[in-house]
Amino acid sequence: ALPARWVFHAVGPLWKGGEDNEAQLLASCYHKSLQLAAEKQVGSIAFAAISCGANHFPPLAAANIAWHVVEAYLAAPPPALRKIVFVAFDDEVHRAWQKVLVGIS
Repeated sequence: ALPARWVFHAVGPLWKGGEDNEAQLLASCYHKSLQLAAEKQVGSIAFAAISCGANHFPPLAAANIAWHVVEAYLAAPPPALRKIVFVAFDDEVHRAWQKVLVGIS
C-alpha cells in the first residue's frame, strides 16, 4: 500500500567500528539510489536513515555521508528530480540530521 511507483532497496553496511570501508559502502548506497532515480526519471525520492537501525551505523556520521553524496548529486540534478526527503525514524537520527543541516545553512 506504499504510495510509490518505485522502491529502491539499498542494503547498507554493518557498522564494524569504521575500519571496514563502511563509509564508502554507505555512500555507494545513496549514490546508486540517486542513479536509479535519475534512470527512472522520478520526481522525488525519500531516504530512511540507511544502516542506522539494526546495522548500528552512528547517525551523525551517516547523516554527513548521506548529505555529502546528495550535495554532490545536486550540482547537476536530473530534470525530473524535484524533491529529496530524509526520514528520521527516531530522535537520535533526527538530532543528527538537524546538526548536519544547520551546519550547511
